[in-house]
Amino acid sequence: MFILGGIAFAGLLLYLAQDKLIFYPERLPENYSFQFDAAFEERFFDAPDGTRIHALHFRRPDSEGLVYYHHGNAGSLRDWGSVYPEFTERGLDLLIYDFRGYGKSGGSRNEAALLADALLIYDGAADEYADRPIILYGRSLGTGIAGYVASKRRADALILESPYRDFRSLARHHMPWVPGFMVRYRLPLIHYIEAVDSPVYLIHGTGDDIVPYRASSQLTEAFPDKARLFTVQGGGHNDLDMHQAYRDALDEIFRTTRSK
Repeated sequence: MFILGGIAFAGLLLYLAQDKLIFYPERLPENYSFQFDAAFEERFFDAPDGTRIHALHFRRPDSEGLVYYHHGNAGSLRDWGSVYPEFTERGLDLLIYDFRGYGKSGGSRNEAALLADALLIYDGAADEYADRPIILYGRSLGTGIAGYVASKRRADALILESPYRDFRSLARHHMPWVPGFMVRYRLPLIHYIEAVDSPVYLIHGTGDDIVPYRASSQLTEAFPDKARLFTVQGGGHNDLDMHQAYRDALDEIFRTTRSK
């Protein structure tokens, strides 16, 4: 009886502590000044519950479209904002935001709020790009959120860097002893992709020790007519931008998207 009670208590602690196991936010003061070698605008989007979500919008005067970027589970826009050259140097604007509790974004997190915030930001920016491509980009944790937005809104392409099949299967990969029903976050990317009308591009490194490469293989096999996988041989979870194969993939994806 004591053993069963201890197991139940440990399970309860795990269930309640999941937010701290999944999210590693960096908070920034309201007066924090970002330093980037490109023109950008700080934007705030007000959620219905009063939470303000903070974003950076990098614009080019000759922009050919927008990349709407959903980042990974750690840090803040202080670091994530530095991805802008990958997109602005290819002729595109970049809109990137911090999840609730990250950077200058307020509020507390849950799955429904994260998904609603992502749609809120899309809706606040989409009109400006009505006649230009909008590309949804997700990185690691953000792939599930990007996939959700692409299933609900117009997207000319969906790019998923180091994606998972669904969040519960990823959690079981790292903690096989945890029952799936105890994982509060689901983010079933494989189901979101079913409702995506645009081409889906996956970029994944074979040496990824956080999200296994086979997750992208499974997604591609599930949607052979919709999804295409760009493999980065030897690429890890946090170094794909250091590989020429990653840069070549972006060049091809953006070239194809703009030609439509």
